[in-house]
Parts: sequence; structure tokens; C-alpha cells
Amino acid sequence: MRSATLSACALALVLGGCGDSSSGVGGGPPLTRTECPGKPAKVTVNQVAPFWSGLVAITFTSSGKGMPSYSDVQLFDPALGAYSQNGSTPFQKPDGTFLALVNTPVREESKDLDFKIRVRSELDGCAPSDWVESTTFKLGNPLPNTTWVADLSPAEYSGNLNISQGGPKTVGPYSFAQTGLKETLEFKDDGTYTDVVSFGIESGHAGDLYDGCQFQVHSEGQWEIKFLQYNSTVLLSQRKLSANPLGGSTCNSPSIAQMAVNQPGFDTSLPPTSIGLGIDYTALLYSPPGKVKWTDASLLNSISTYLPFLTVTDLNGTTNINGYLNTNQAHYEKQ
Repeated sequence: MRSATLSACALALVLGGCGDSSSGVGGGPPLTRTECPGKPAKVTVNQVAPFWSGLVAITFTSSGKGMPSYSDVQLFDPALGAYSQNGSTPFQKPDGTFLALVNTPVREESKDLDFKIRVRSELDGCAPSDWVESTTFKLGNPLPNTTWVADLSPAEYSGNLNISQGGPKTVGPYSFAQTGLKETLEFKDDGTYTDVVSFGIESGHAGDLYDGCQFQVHSEGQWEIKFLQYNSTVLLSQRKLSANPLGGSTCNSPSIAQMAVNQPGFDTSLPPTSIGLGIDYTALLYSPPGKVKWTDASLLNSISTYLPFLTVTDLNGTTNINGYLNTNQAHYEKQ
């Protein structure tokens, strides 16, 4: 948008109709230096979420007589040794100060270095003010010793579930229960994590196997943040089911003890996966502060991975469970 504005201004200069430091706005009388905003003052950094891919707020006041119509806000990348445009357009608070929000993306080479922000004031008809730099600050890992919970209502996802067996006890149709879907992720400071996915199964035919069952599938593994060129992800590796993989689950028929995951020699390993580090800290600025939310749907959309763990082999044969679940967005709230 700014490049388009500058192009329009350049064209207007040719036509004699664009204001600058020597001509007025729209070709009117030029603004004097005393009418232009001075460089920002009282520049203060508030580390709202002082983390990698976090959020920093910068507040400042305008010096001089003129009120800036725009302020440039840039974040210093210590690995590159250069500034880049990274802030929102500042807005004015009731007390007259300006506030801008700055996202803090990092790379492997900069994660432990000092960051800083610079800001300057602009007004049509005036030259930009001098830059003013903030004090330096550091960023840290957002995940150690945190717990995140996604709690979805049935309206927030769709899915399909099929269960069949040689016997007559799987008439169906089956579906994920209307009790909803829940996932709890806990990241520990030693690089391990735990994951609990809760869901239910219901059938349209009374007396079917699995009808009314409520499952809690427990898994664990290692976690690590990976820094990519434009974003960061969380790698979940060495994944496996926990020692009590269906702890807290209830099912009348079949029993939890009969299920494949509780049989000797069952393979409890899970494939590695990655989730985007898309955490929104904006609500921390609200009054009162709101919840921090992490949006990612990849883990819940892979719930079909758990279905084979629930199969049962008996005199009637082996159940066949397959299906899928799809949600466009899952919001994990920080606890």
C-alpha cells in the first residue's frame, strides 16, 4: 500500500499537486518545521509476550506541534544486522500516547540475541522525523511448562466413522459422539510432552458394540521448536502411547481390557508430526486480559490414527474401525 501511495505522490509531483517538505499538502501552502511532528519521545517497550514468535508493544508520544498521520515501526533482526518493517500502524490511546504492536519472528541464529525496535513520525507535507530506538530486549521459548486445551463442540468439526465385524453387533450407523472433542497438550521443560485426546462413539442402533463409549487416548514423546525461513514449527518426535494408553476411558461393550492396545506385544509407536507455532497473544492487551490462543488443526485431524488401537478380536472375528475427522480450526487455550 505504501509503495502505491508513493507512486501516486510521484505522479502528483509531476503534475504539481502533491505536498512535500517544500510544498503544502495537495499543492497548498507548505508546512513549516514547527507544524511538523518531531521525533517520537518517551519510547517504551512492553514485552506482552517476550517469546519467539511472540508479541511486543511499543508506546511513544509525539513531539513538536504537528500530529503524525503515520509512524514507521521496524524490528531489528540481530542475525542480519538490519531493520525490517514489522509493526502495525500505531493507534492513539485516550491519553495521547501512541501504541504499536510488533510480532517477533526469529531464526536459529537470532533466538538468543538482543532485539530492539525503532520508530519515526510522518505527516504529509513534512519530511520524516529522525528514528528513535528502543532499549534492547531478549526473547525466549514460549512452550516449557505450559498446558494448552482445545475443546470443540460438534458444530466445529465433521467426520465419518465405520465399524464392522463378522457378528451382528455393528449395525450402525456410527458417528463421533455429540459430547464433543477435547485435546490437552502439556509441554515440559525437559523437552518431553504429553497429549490426551478425548472423544466418544455412538451408534444409531441400540446395543451395538462401542455405542456410548468414551475414550481418552494418552500419548507422549519429545518436542522441539524448529525455525524455518518464514515461520516456526513444533516437531513432535519419538511419539508413542503412554503406559496406560486408555486411562479414564469407559466402554461397556467391548471392555477396555479387550481392546488391541491393551494386548501384549501391541505396537504403541506413533509417527512424528509437526504443528505450526501460531500463537495469538493479542488478548493479553484487553481489559480484562483474554486468553492466549494457539490455532492448529493438524493433530485433531489425525484422530483416525488412534482408531485401530480400539479394535477387538473375539470369537466373532476382528472389528474393523476406520473413519476421519476434519476441523478447519482448533483453538488451544493456554491454561
